[in-house]
Amino acid sequence: MALSNEEIRTLQEEMRRPEGFVQFHLNFDKCLSDSSVDGGIVFQNVAGSHYFLLEQFADLKLKFYHSSPSNGTRLAIADLSSVKSSRVLLVYLVWSPTELRFHIGALDDPDGELINSIEGDTDRDFQIDAKGGIVTSSPGSTMSKRLITEDGVVLDSTAIDSWNENIKAIEVLMKATSEEGYLFDVVQANFAAVALVTGIETYNKRRLQELESEGYALDFDLLEAVSDGRFTKLKIFAPTANYFQSLDHMKEIWKHLTGLTVAEIHPEAWHKFKAMLFKHRHVVVHAHSFRADLPMENDRKIRFITNQIEDFKRVSEEFITRLHEKTLTLPRRK
Repeated sequence: MALSNEEIRTLQEEMRRPEGFVQFHLNFDKCLSDSSVDGGIVFQNVAGSHYFLLEQFADLKLKFYHSSPSNGTRLAIADLSSVKSSRVLLVYLVWSPTELRFHIGALDDPDGELINSIEGDTDRDFQIDAKGGIVTSSPGSTMSKRLITEDGVVLDSTAIDSWNENIKAIEVLMKATSEEGYLFDVVQANFAAVALVTGIETYNKRRLQELESEGYALDFDLLEAVSDGRFTKLKIFAPTANYFQSLDHMKEIWKHLTGLTVAEIHPEAWHKFKAMLFKHRHVVVHAHSFRADLPMENDRKIRFITNQIEDFKRVSEEFITRLHEKTLTLPRRK
């Protein structure tokens, strides 16, 4: 299947969406049953942060891989045995957040039936780096996928993977002990709180970048208009931007870009973020690493960070889980 550069660019833009389908013909020089046909890449396309790969194997299997930050790498497989005498195939690729499939028909056998794929367990994970390159790794790897060169970050973990790694780091930190006693407990809890807020901030920024690159409908024009230019795509995604350290900014950005009201996703978590956690993080980072008492709201009792950190961790995990699930059902761009 030979495409011109213009056709490739058009296809890349058309396939940069969370759900869709594409059809095309596959032309082979020989019948698929010919013993000299040893397989290889039939079709691949990088569309934003989506990667599509159709690969033929010598055992007459055709595999369709799709990778995106939202769904990871998925696989669908079809058996070409019933069309092994064909040289021209019609292929339909279908993908969405909830399914991956493809269908094949032999154009030189008009009476033949369509072959339907079945789902399979992927044997490889794919990810698109910052330069549009394809990075392959073993599935289920627990190691952080991060690559830094002299030009900066080339490959990084997805938003949800980065959040999960952050939670793991906090769990490791909270298991540590010291002869310093209570003083250590305060510092330990304080920096766990800082890590929680940093993780929430990083997830929000990175997830919006992913959604934009996957073709979801983010209304940057509306956001820029209602904020009088305070929030733009360039400003929000700038490497040094820290808009999501502010809950008010977080709420406004999500509302106008996606329609989501993040404060209503988990009211308990939002209240604790606003009343205590984010304020405490600011004090720890900018003023006092040994601060033990939390900012209060109409409450005479003193609360200590050491008694609250596990609860902060719980509601933070629940909040990010619910937010991430909401992002998987956002409308795609028109």
